[in-house]
Amino acid sequence: EALERERLLHQIDDYDDWEELQQQQQQSMKNVYTSPLLTNLKSRVTCPICNSASLTETPYEGIQCTNATAEKQCTFSLDIAHEGLTLNHLENQLRTVYEEHSNVCTKGILQFRVDSRGGMTLLMASCDICQADV
Repeated sequence: EALERERLLHQIDDYDDWEELQQQQQQSMKNVYTSPLLTNLKSRVTCPICNSASLTETPYEGIQCTNATAEKQCTFSLDIAHEGLTLNHLENQLRTVYEEHSNVCTKGILQFRVDSRGGMTLLMASCDICQADV
């Protein structure tokens, strides 16, 4: 009877350890950038400006938000001809920025904007909570 009780206590401890690990993994998954427009067929990159549409890449217009209609609901546009940037590269950079920010700031939300500096168009991010501006 004592051995059975000891075995049960070990199983409970193992379960508690497993449950804690699951919670940690779920918490860490919240800090990983995953495009909400991800499908099984192909990855889509969510527009970091409006967060309601995906980005497309064309050789003439660069990377633009699909929400950029005649009414110009979203103005996100990056000229990639001079920078050599691809949509895949931008997706990887966004993921890295989200991950690095979540390592230092757990409550803030990155806000993105497009700046022009020295004749180049740059996608910049800032956070009001931790005062990051990258």
